[in-house]
Amino acid sequence: IWLPGKLARQVALHRAHPEVVLSCTDVGHLEAPHDGSILARHGHGEGVFSFEDLLRENCLGTSAVIVRTAAARQVGGFDETQRYTEDYRFWLELGLIGPLAFVPEVLCLYREAEGSVTSGGVAAGMWQAAELEVYAKFLAAHPQWRGHGALRDGVARAELDRGWAMLRRGAW
Repeated sequence: IWLPGKLARQVALHRAHPEVVLSCTDVGHLEAPHDGSILARHGHGEGVFSFEDLLRENCLGTSAVIVRTAAARQVGGFDETQRYTEDYRFWLELGLIGPLAFVPEVLCLYREAEGSVTSGGVAAGMWQAAELEVYAKFLAAHPQWRGHGALRDGVARAELDRGWAMLRRGAW
């Protein structure tokens, strides 16, 4: 659910900063509307956030993102071959061509339905496996990032999250 003013706020940000290729607002969950996004939890204020932050974790709520059309076309859009995390590789490719920006207001509300692709994939560890696949594809396309600390952090986080998901399922 987009809250009143969401789009106007982001369009104003893009007009003020034409170099920004993507912006995201904070996201609340309908069940807990004030829990905030990953970016907000890490203390990001309004403005540009680093590519390294994005490399560490998919910190963007897809429903809260707007992207410049030319930038989306330049990187080829979503990877339609992936069922999970297809957005993440798209964000990474965009982050390589221009700045990413954050509006630290909850202007989008999200509901994660039980049994949805998202909740089922996270619980089964498939989401995290798909994140690891994104990192592998990213490295294949951009080998200069191999060994970068933010990438190592991201892979380690995804491996840990996948391990916990598997453990909760009893998949030893």
